[in-house]
Amino acid sequence: MNLNRVIADMETQCFADGWNADEVEEMFRYEIYRYFIFYSDGSFEYYEGGDDLWFVDVNLENREAAGYAIISCTPFDADLDRIAVMPKYRKKGYASLIMEKVFLQVKEEKLESIMLEVRKSNEDAINLYKNKGFESISERKAYYKNPVEDAIIMKKMMQ
Repeated sequence: MNLNRVIADMETQCFADGWNADEVEEMFRYEIYRYFIFYSDGSFEYYEGGDDLWFVDVNLENREAAGYAIISCTPFDADLDRIAVMPKYRKKGYASLIMEKVFLQVKEEKLESIMLEVRKSNEDAINLYKNKGFESISERKAYYKNPVEDAIIMKKMMQ
């Protein structure tokens, strides 16, 4: 199965307004994006954006995709654009593991900070982010759709 389809399948299972395979594939064009796919057997794969991602096949034999993260990197900072754990793997430590791999990549790229947006009502995610060293820095009104909701913007300094 192609990488864009694996991510799009997880998107539709984890988000009401998830990205489709074409939207994910469009993101592959941009070298600023980094993709982390985590599997039920504890393994993970890491990919950097660029034209060759259109041709990446993911081997799902004897394992399932359990979660993923997508970050975008600028010369100084990173944005955690997406992080998700498949419903059957939630509350088992996958989100924390994914965050640690993301932090290692951000540090490796010598970026100063990482930012994210989270639904104001998503207390579990907010608590995870706070436990991982993120601080609330502002809010965006009506940032999310389906349903409309404010976002809390959080930031973690990496240096």
